[in-house]
Amino acid sequence: MHALPELDPVTGYARLRDILAARGQLIVAYSGGVDSALLAYAAHDVLGGKAVAVTAVSASLSVTERRAARAFAQEHGIAHVEVATDELDREEYARNDGSRCFWCKTALFEAIEPIRVLSGAQVALGTNLDDLGEHRPGLAAAREHAALAPLVDAGLDKRAVREISASLGLRTADKPA
Repeated sequence: MHALPELDPVTGYARLRDILAARGQLIVAYSGGVDSALLAYAAHDVLGGKAVAVTAVSASLSVTERRAARAFAQEHGIAHVEVATDELDREEYARNDGSRCFWCKTALFEAIEPIRVLSGAQVALGTNLDDLGEHRPGLAAAREHAALAPLVDAGLDKRAVREISASLGLRTADKPA
C-alpha cells in the first residue's frame, strides 16, 4: 500500500483507526518520537486500556527524551510502561557497525516479550512508508519478532504522520526526527 498524494489528515487517521480496531490488544514500541507518539495516541483512542505504550530505557535514551515520552503519555491518558534494555552491554551493538539498530530493536523485543506473553497482545512499531526505502536493520528485527507496522498498513508516510499529528493537536507533530 502506498501513501496517497493528497491524503488528508481525517482520512489518514480514519484508516489508521480502522486498522487498529481490528486488534484486540496492542503493545506500542514507544520512543516518544512523532511516529510512535501518533501510534500510541491512536491505539489508546481506539483500544483504550487494551493498548499500552512501552518505552525502552537504557543509557542510549536521554533523560530529556524519557521525560518527554512520559509526559506525552500522561497528558493523553495512555498506559505507559518503561522496560530496561541491555543493548549497550551487547558486543554486537557496541561494534557500532551497520547492524547496530538490529541489536537495539532485538533488545527492545526481548524486554517487551514478558508483557507480550502475559497480555497476548501483538507489538506494533511506528514505522512509516518513508522508513521502508532506507537501510533499516531494525526492520529485520521487527520481522523476526512478527511486529506490526500499522502506519505502513494505513499508507502513511512521514508527511502524513506529521499532518495527522498536527490536526489532532499533538505536540510531537513538529518534533525533529
